[in-house]
Amino acid sequence: MPGKRNKYDSGSVIKLRTTIIPKLLGNINNLLRIDSLYFIKGGMYNFFQQVVGILIGLLLTYLLGHFISQKVYGEYNLLLSYISMLAFLGLPGVDSALIQSASKGYDSSYIRSFQLKFKFSFIGIVVLLFISLFYISKNLSFSYGLIVCALFFPFLNSYNIYAAFLTAKRKFAASSVIASISSIAFFVIMSLSIFWRPNTLGIITAHLLGLSIPSIFAFIYSKRYVQKSTSIDTEVEKYGSFLSIVSILPWISGNIGNVILASLLGPEVLAIYIVANGLLAEVQKNFIVFYKPISAKLAEQSRKEHLNTLRLHGWKFLGIGGLLAVGMWLALPLFISFFYSYSYQPAIRYGNLLSLSLLILPISWVLSDILLYEKKYVSQLFLNTLPHITKIVLYIILIPLWKVEGLIVAFLIERVISFLIPIAALSRIGISKGVSE
Repeated sequence: MPGKRNKYDSGSVIKLRTTIIPKLLGNINNLLRIDSLYFIKGGMYNFFQQVVGILIGLLLTYLLGHFISQKVYGEYNLLLSYISMLAFLGLPGVDSALIQSASKGYDSSYIRSFQLKFKFSFIGIVVLLFISLFYISKNLSFSYGLIVCALFFPFLNSYNIYAAFLTAKRKFAASSVIASISSIAFFVIMSLSIFWRPNTLGIITAHLLGLSIPSIFAFIYSKRYVQKSTSIDTEVEKYGSFLSIVSILPWISGNIGNVILASLLGPEVLAIYIVANGLLAEVQKNFIVFYKPISAKLAEQSRKEHLNTLRLHGWKFLGIGGLLAVGMWLALPLFISFFYSYSYQPAIRYGNLLSLSLLILPISWVLSDILLYEKKYVSQLFLNTLPHITKIVLYIILIPLWKVEGLIVAFLIERVISFLIPIAALSRIGISKGVSE
């Protein structure tokens, strides 16, 4: 009978909510020793964001891989490398400092952090305009592209601080919806350029518009979560500036290899390397969304709790790294063959080598975050200088000798050194003991 069925269904739902689900979550908590409800909630929102982001990313990748020339694709990525290389001028370390500050209730630091980043970003305008002068006689359209990058630079490196604030406030749903809408807007703007102005200047202008416009709206929207009665954390500016200073070499070393490669071998060769590195970048970008709840947890933990996190979960992060590496290795041939034209086939071999870096990626992020949130200044200074100085030196030596393979070898060596330094630093305060237990 319908009445009995509804009653039964209602009772089943109540039982599911009050008995079965809590028991299941309790078993998961006991097995993995994590707050499963917290990560499931964050994961649900992140899963929605990732579905939208991945679909948009795949569509855009196909368009870029088939409807613009390899030369334009190489020049476009070279412009992005220059922007990224100078990102430290927008004080990116303030974002990390804000996560810890806002998670402790200092919401008013949000506006102050934005103002600080926006002001310093103007230095990037001057630097990019100066670089554009160097290209005037060599490549006029590329020079114009650098001028456009200069004009957009402050907007790229300041308004996007909203993401750090929403992470600190645990507003994962809002962050997910904003990121999804931003991805769609970016895709629409880029698609118009690909079919209307498929040249270097048109593509880079669309890219910058597609990033800046959603970030401005997202920043304005996220201000509603600021508790205006809170005070400003005076440590944000000081610690954020320190983190930005020590990030100078990482930002430079992460992009100067692309500049050297393009200068020696041309934008077409850079395009092939970018395709090889593209899936790696996508894996990292998508994984970091799921990592945000972990970072937020680490931000509020004490040293003792950090020790416990490594002791209980260190092996899980290593396992995740292994899965990411194997997944990328298997997916790479299919990915490149479908989404790019035949001229990009050499990228498969390069991508397989790059996938090895994923083995230690998750545990490296955890170790680095612990150094970050425990404010280990000297250790962070080593972490953000030694590996990157080594990589820059290796770039200069190996790229002329081994070309793309030389760039990849230098990159992998830097990743290993960046993994070992936090272990050595944390062993001095007894945390490494927790990893081995």
